[in-house]
Parts: sequence; structure tokens; C-alpha cells
Amino acid sequence: MKRAFLIAGSAALVVLLLGVTAYKATREPALAVSVASVTRGAIAREVLTSGVLEPRDAVDTGTQVSGTIQALHADFNSTVKAGEVIAQIDPSTYDTALAEARGNHLQAMAEAQRLKVEFDDLTTKAGRASQLSSNGLITQAELDAAQLAARQAAAALKAANASVRAAQAGVRVAEVNRSRTTIRAPMDGIVVSRDVEVGQTIAASFSSPVLFRIANLSQMQLLAEIGEAEAGEIKAGVPVTFQIESLGPQTFEGVVSELRLEPIYETAGSTGTAGSTGTTGSTAGTPTATAGRSTSPNSPASPGSATATATAATSSTSAAQTSASSTSPAVPAGSVISYTAVVDVDNTDNRIAPGSTAIVTLPTARRDDVIRVPNAALAFKPSADIIKASGQDPVKLDGDDDARGGSSGYVWKYAAGKFVPIAVDVGASDERWTEITGGGVKPGDELVTQASLPRR
Repeated sequence: MKRAFLIAGSAALVVLLLGVTAYKATREPALAVSVASVTRGAIAREVLTSGVLEPRDAVDTGTQVSGTIQALHADFNSTVKAGEVIAQIDPSTYDTALAEARGNHLQAMAEAQRLKVEFDDLTTKAGRASQLSSNGLITQAELDAAQLAARQAAAALKAANASVRAAQAGVRVAEVNRSRTTIRAPMDGIVVSRDVEVGQTIAASFSSPVLFRIANLSQMQLLAEIGEAEAGEIKAGVPVTFQIESLGPQTFEGVVSELRLEPIYETAGSTGTAGSTGTTGSTAGTPTATAGRSTSPNSPASPGSATATATAATSSTSAAQTSASSTSPAVPAGSVISYTAVVDVDNTDNRIAPGSTAIVTLPTARRDDVIRVPNAALAFKPSADIIKASGQDPVKLDGDDDARGGSSGYVWKYAAGKFVPIAVDVGASDERWTEITGGGVKPGDELVTQASLPRR
């Protein structure tokens, strides 16, 4: 009896377990589906890049004369005014040259005075000879000789006067060279570079050596490199924000003044301007930057946004490479084209040091009050396993390529346990949202952003 009771109890327990398992199977969802709503709002696309801050007004102060540095009146970080003496070259050689030029001038003046006296004498004699000849007291030959002597004296006097003017010019040259031994500041500013020492000999025979670099730090320029795909959206007057690592989290502001039209190409291990024949080295003053990376303030990046951005950047870069290779043979194959945006920055308090590297955020496009969908919704496509798990037949899209064109795509709804594709036309996008310009969606619709099989 006891054995029969145990057998009956075991059978009941098995039946109970099977019932619980069947009940749980009917209650568990077949798929884990995440959805997001279609909304109406703004789309703000921005480019995150880096740039270098340089003074807008800076002058390399050099010398046009050679000599030994006798004294320095300015040093690093010295504040100078226009016309202020900042250095002195030993003037002894130029003092000697000036004295010699003045002596030559005096000598030329004396010679001209002598020839003037001689000219006056011969002119008087020629006049008397003319009177004597008219009275028949001298021969024609004697008259001709007197007149010839007067004309020769006039020519000699003109040559002497020319020598006087040349000597005067020599004096002025010597005075200018002498004055150039005193180096003066060409502008108001701060000395940011000093390249000489007292006692150093400067040779200015072939080029002007740079002694100081003077800059006005109250107005700075931020040179930011912008990728070709984003360059068309950069306009003058657009406000810009940036941060400088050495100054902490403080945010600075500037305004785009221009986008330089000189293209810069970059290949693996080289940077240069488009059209140059070299493939190594770097362009002076051109910042190294990570251009083309887009961000959206106060919004986290979604998995689909990176895919959409990467796809757009890849297609734009490919088109740029094809265009560059067909129109400019000097640009190496595989180059990435970029441009330099110039941002004016006010620095009246001199907080920003020249040469600082900044992380720059430039707004490139903005759309207000548009229908928008999360980027993850555009990136989503149910896999074959997901479709099978939903119990529906494979879904055939137009062209079976996830998209009907460069500005179109598909989003998916999940209704009654089935995935339904909806064709849409897309516009601008940022790191989180993409604008919908046409298609069968409206604000409030729920779109699939992710679907996965349940874990067992």
C-alpha cells in the first residue's frame, strides 16, 4: 500500500511540474523588443574637432643691418609700445660710414663750388671775346675757343652738381643704416619670443634675422581643421565654444570669421596642402585635428548614430577622393581633404596663451520643429532569427538593401507580434535624432530600436 501511495504521489508531482512548465511557456514573451517614440523637436548637428590658438596680430621683428647686439631692452613677456626701443646693435661701423658719407658730400660741394667759379670766369671771357670779335679785334678761331671753354665749364658744373646730389643720397643711406641699428617695436603688444642674446653677431646679408616676435594677445585666432563633409555647413558669424585642457573645464566662446579655401590633404603619416608634390612633413600653422566627428549636446549617443555617421562620412570621403584624384593629380590617392576654419576669440584678460590646443564644438546644421526618430530606429533591421521567432514569413524590402536611396531608409513597427517595415525619407541628423521628411510615420508612433531572443 505504501509503495502504491509513493508511486501515485510521484506521478502527481510530475504532472504538476509539467503543468507549471507549460503555463510559464505560455506566459513568457517570445521576443524582447525595445521601442522608442517618434517626436517633434529640434535637431542640432555639431562637429567636435581640435584647433590651435594663435595671436591674430603678430609681427616678427628683425634687422636689416648686420652687427653685434650691444643691448637688449625687452625680454620674454615684456609689454612694449609701438616705437619703443627693444634692442641696440653696435653702431660704430655705421657711425664711421656716416662720417665718410658726410665727408664725401662736403668734398663734392667744394668741387662744385670750384667749378662754379671756373664756369663764371669762362662765361665772362666768352662774352668779351664775342664783343672783340664783333669789332674785328680777334679772329673767329679765338672766339670759338673761348665759347668752347665756357660750354665745357658748364658741363663740368652740371656733373659736379650731380655728384653733390649723389653724395647727399649717400649721407641719407648712411643715416638710415645708422638708425636701423636701433631696433624699435613695430606695434603694441607682448614679446612672445626672443631669439638673440647680448654679444651675438647678426648677419643680415641675405635675409633679415628675426630678433623678437611681438604679438597682440587681446585678440586671438583659433585655427580648427574641418573635414570636407562638414565644411559646407561652416558659415561666417557662427558662434563657437571650446575648452582648453590647461585651463580646466572653463568654456570659452568665439565667432567663425572665415573658412579658408585652401584644401589640406592628409594621408597616413603626412599632412600637406592640396596641390603640393610632397607627401611628407606638415603644413606650418595647420593644427592636427579629429575633424568630422559629430556630437549633440546634452544627449547620449545611441548605437545607431555611430553607424549612420560612419556611413555618411565614408561615402563623403569616397566622393572627395574620387574628385580629388580626377582634378588634382598631385594629391595622393586615399587622401582625406579638410579645410581650416578661423575663429575670432576675445582675450582682453590674457587668459589664453598662444599655442594652446583647444577642443572645439562647431554647430554645422540645425532644424527646428521637425519630425524626428531615434537613430537606433533607422539602424535597426530584424535578423532572420528574429523574424523566424516572431512566426512571420521573411520580409522583402524594395531592392532588399535596407534603403531605397541615399536619403531614404526603413523603420520598423512591432504590432500583433509582427515586424512591419515603413519606408521613410530622411533629412538632417545629429548624434541622437534623424529628421523625417516623408514617409508613413507621425509623432507618437512607437518604432523598434532593438529586438533579441529571450535567454533560456
